[in-house]
Amino acid sequence: NLWVATGGVDETWVGLYTSVGVHGLVDGNWIDVVSLEGENDISGIRDFLCVSIDPLNPSHIMFGSWEEGLIEVLNGEMVAIYNSANSTIVEGDFGSSPRTGVAGVDYDKSGNLWFTNAYSTSPLQVRLADGTFVAMDLGDSFTSNDNIGGVKVTRDGYVWVILPRGGGILVYDPAGTPSITSDDDWRFLSTSESQGALPSNYVYSIEEDLDGEIWIG
Repeated sequence: NLWVATGGVDETWVGLYTSVGVHGLVDGNWIDVVSLEGENDISGIRDFLCVSIDPLNPSHIMFGSWEEGLIEVLNGEMVAIYNSANSTIVEGDFGSSPRTGVAGVDYDKSGNLWFTNAYSTSPLQVRLADGTFVAMDLGDSFTSNDNIGGVKVTRDGYVWVILPRGGGILVYDPAGTPSITSDDDWRFLSTSESQGALPSNYVYSIEEDLDGEIWIG
């Protein structure tokens, strides 16, 4: 199946206010998902930035919105919005008003959904396969003024996170226990020789090939 998130941000990470919604190509047929009403003071749901399909149930899809947080779609219907009212997700003050920014979502092979929560002190979180939310403890590495972007979970369980606008990359190791943060470790990659020696701190995409090598755009 193919699912499309239709929103976006500009070069300064201001939302484009796109309200086209989400669409899926399922069994050869296009589905236009009827949107729930948004839960903040802005009508509708705008700027869906990312999408991931549950490996345990291909009819279960999660989207990230740069305005409303985490959006759940099941069997072609939008069924839930996750934000500060019903999860560990934190609201941020950006875009001229309080919003809930989720710019990256990716399931691991066990059906745990890893996602980013921009402009919060809990920027990397996971929704476990049983529906429980857990925020990763990154100490004082981030403040509520820091943005955080796309996420890619590799087959070895490492979580690769894009830090927008020249921040490089965060690589997080949950040590195989997403629900327990005390045994976790993480590293920041940048152009520094001691931190991976990236050719540029401006990262836009991450992918894993069939040999387990990580490719960075």
